[in-house]
Amino acid sequence: LNVSLDDIAVLQYTGGTTGLAKGAMLTHGNLVANMQQARACLGQFGSDGQPLLREGQEVMVAPLPLYHIYAFTANCMCMMVTGNHNVLITNPRDIGA
Repeated sequence: LNVSLDDIAVLQYTGGTTGLAKGAMLTHGNLVANMQQARACLGQFGSDGQPLLREGQEVMVAPLPLYHIYAFTANCMCMMVTGNHNVLITNPRDIGA
């Protein structure tokens, strides 16, 4: 199976600004470019001279479901591509749990 950067990798369902559900077609190229941009931003150094993100050493809390575009990008994709960990909060409304 040959897969190109133009092939669809994910159908990200979103309400967008209209509230009507629709599938946004994310290609392999979209995802690769997005992760390279995220790594470039997070690879910068802070005022203490340390990288903003320590690859393989970070833990991020994921309070949103991974089908949400922010959680998909920040938690699922960014943490996976950098070898970091997520703590998925399956029901963020259940504060006691």
